Amino acid sequence: MTSHLFARLALSAFLVLAVTQTSAQVRVDKVAPPSAAHAGTTDTTFAVVEGVTIPAAQYTAALNEQIRQKFYHGKPPEAEVDEVRREVGRQLINDILMEHEAKKFGIAPDTEKVDADIARYEARYSDSPVWQERRESVLPALRAKLERDSLRERVEARVKQLPDPTEAELRAYYEANPDKFTEPEQVRLGMILLRVDPSSATSVWKLAEEEAQKLVDRIGEGERFEALAELHSADPSADEGGDLGYIHRGMVPEALHQQLDSLEIGDVSKPIRILEGIAVFQLLGRKEAIHHSFERVRERATGLLARERAEVAWKSYLENLSQGYDVEINTDAFPFFDDVKG
Repeated sequence: MTSHLFARLALSAFLVLAVTQTSAQVRVDKVAPPSAAHAGTTDTTFAVVEGVTIPAAQYTAALNEQIRQKFYHGKPPEAEVDEVRREVGRQLINDILMEHEAKKFGIAPDTEKVDADIARYEARYSDSPVWQERRESVLPALRAKLERDSLRERVEARVKQLPDPTEAELRAYYEANPDKFTEPEQVRLGMILLRVDPSSATSVWKLAEEEAQKLVDRIGEGERFEALAELHSADPSADEGGDLGYIHRGMVPEALHQQLDSLEIGDVSKPIRILEGIAVFQLLGRKEAIHHSFERVRERATGLLARERAEVAWKSYLENLSQGYDVEINTDAFPFFDDVKG
């Protein structure tokens, strides 16, 4: 019952937002500059973009929805809210400008994909009373939103379609980012785990630590780590004498990480508290970090550089999208956009 209620609420919220985002945009021939006297009223304009008015109500609805999604866990910091305010405003403005850009590039929505998406909504919510009640009024708004999303995806794909990096660019990228082409050091570890429930009292943890120290002492006196692991470890690796195999050094517990540099092959750590309990580790092997040659990682370097350049191109495109277009934001009512254009 609860899951059905959440589904209905989610659908209602989506339908309201879809309708608001589409129907609230009003084309006008000329808009007078916004007046601070109207700030806070229901007819306040957020922005006018190429003759299209974005009402404050539309902006507020989109902002509230974004804040609910991003800060569902609690009250967000004011500085982060300001950035979300800007992001939402840019998105609403860019949605309109993207239609102009699509026309300039000769791009049309992917109607087949839009139709398929609508069909999925129809199938998913076919039994929903909310959908049945609002279907006819919402479908045009839903299609308009999906078409806008399609235009944005196609424009983005065009902007990100860049020439392949040159050999010189690839080599420069490889040399400037050695960490991206270096295989981290690996260590082969054995482990004896004395399991302790995380909610246990301090005294229980202390007893487990003392027991682990006794095992360390016995190993120091000559007993085999593997045999003690088979007898005492609560980890599945006990069947293998505690052998965990090779793992990247960055994956080991922080307390062990601090000891690794001083451990030689065969050395045993002090008892270490981890999430599952108290553990004792033995260093069984070490593979040094390997910086791979350019020839070996050429394909990886090509992919990484191409993706990074595409993301930079898209970010720059969005930041400069409003240049050359008529964009007027009501900074009297929305002062946090004072230094923002588009």
